[in-house]
Amino acid sequence: MLPVLIFQIEDEGDRSFISALYTDHYRLMRYTAIQFGLRQEADDIINASCVKLIEKIPLLKTLDCCTLRSYIVSTVKGTSLDYLKKRKQEAQYMYYGFENDVAQDLQNTQPSGTGTPEQLTIRKEDVLALVGAIRRLPDLYRDVLEFKYLLELTDAEIAKLLNVSPSSIRMYLTRARRLALELMTKEGVPNA
Repeated sequence: MLPVLIFQIEDEGDRSFISALYTDHYRLMRYTAIQFGLRQEADDIINASCVKLIEKIPLLKTLDCCTLRSYIVSTVKGTSLDYLKKRKQEAQYMYYGFENDVAQDLQNTQPSGTGTPEQLTIRKEDVLALVGAIRRLPDLYRDVLEFKYLLELTDAEIAKLLNVSPSSIRMYLTRARRLALELMTKEGVPNA
């Protein structure tokens, strides 16, 4: 199946050229992306490569078969490398420790006399149930909760990270909290 971006090409000749190029070289492009360990991301890599190839249609039309194949492979390799670099940079700056931080805080908490042992045990169970519920939330809801309450980002900052409107963040937060509460209630935590 052809990517939607091919159908957006206005010139009929260019559209049929890229369609044929995509169909004829799809397996080669997929194989090239997989060589970089990007099996699950292969179609995204191919689509991003097609964007680059569409920009070079006049050049591509002048190339012979072997040179065209080399150009396509080179484009997919470059796109794959760009993707891997971006993923590495994001991994450096992403925070993946919400559940671990809460569990660590629980382990490091010493009873301070602010409640009976039973109350402290119930509180610990509630927090663990909350961590379990958050862990089972869809990625978007879990990310929104982490950005808001752990990293203390503003709605505008979260919206910019997720590329949505700030008013959507309030809606996502409400849904995430509601779903976490439902998940905790299903586990039998009455005070959630």
